[in-house]
Amino acid sequence: MVAGFSFRLVGLSTYRSILSKNTIRHLQYTQNVFCQRCCFGSTTKALQSAGSFVQTDLNNTSFFTRMLGKLGFQGRMKYGKSKMLLSGANLYECCVLPVDHVYFFKTCNLPDTYNSWFIITELHVWMCMVRLMGDSREGRFTRNALVQMMWKDMDSRSRKIGSMGSDRSMYLQGLHEHFQAALFGYDEGVLGDDKQLAAAVWRHFYEMNCNDARRIEMMVDYVRRNIHYLSNLDSELLLQKGRVTWLPLIENENPRRYTSSNRNN
Repeated sequence: MVAGFSFRLVGLSTYRSILSKNTIRHLQYTQNVFCQRCCFGSTTKALQSAGSFVQTDLNNTSFFTRMLGKLGFQGRMKYGKSKMLLSGANLYECCVLPVDHVYFFKTCNLPDTYNSWFIITELHVWMCMVRLMGDSREGRFTRNALVQMMWKDMDSRSRKIGSMGSDRSMYLQGLHEHFQAALFGYDEGVLGDDKQLAAAVWRHFYEMNCNDARRIEMMVDYVRRNIHYLSNLDSELLLQKGRVTWLPLIENENPRRYTSSNRNN
C-alpha cells in the first residue's frame, strides 16, 4: 500500500542529475506528438533487420576470463549467438506487439503520445532485462540484443514523426537518457520496499505528474507480479525462443494474458 505522497521526494535530486536540460525539454516536446502516427506497424520491419553482434558484459567474470576476453578468447556459450540474437529480437517483440498500449493510456491516465508509448515499452523491456541478468553470459548477451533491437525500433519510429525535422537526433538522445535514468530508478525501486518502487514509478513512468496514489499502487503491483512471474520462467525458453507473456495490468479484472500471437498493435 502506498502511504501518502512522501515518496515524491525520494531520489528526486538523483533523477534530476541524470536527466539533462535538453532531455527534459525534448521529453516535454513529445507530449504534443500523437503516437498513432508512428507507434504501430514498424516493429516487425525493425525485427527483421536484427543487427550485429553485441559485445557481452564481462564485469562479473574472473580476472583470467576477462584477460582472455581482451585477447579474443571468449569461449563457447551454451547457445549459439545467432539464436540468442533472434531471442533478443523476439523478446522485444513481446514487449511491444502484445501490450495493449491504448488500455494503459486510459487506465493509467497517460496522454496518447509517442512519449507515453515509449515509457510503457521501456518498463516492459526493463522487466525482461531483470530476468535475463540471472542467466550469466548468455543472459547478458540476450539482454544486449534486446536493447539493441529497442533502439533500432526507436530510430525507425522516430523517422515517421515528420514534425521533428533536425531535432530527431536530440529527441533520441533524450529517450536514451530517460532510459538510463529509468534503469537506475527501477533497479533501486525493485530491490527496495513498495515505497521505493512507488517513487521510481512516479518519477519514471508517470514523470512526476500523477496525484492519484491508487494508480501508482496499481503499477507497483503490476511490476511486482510480473517480475515474480518472469523469475519462474524456464531459462531455455527465454534464451532459445525469446517468448514471454504478461500478467494483466489489474489483477483478476481480466484473466487473459498478453501473448506475442496478438497482433492488434
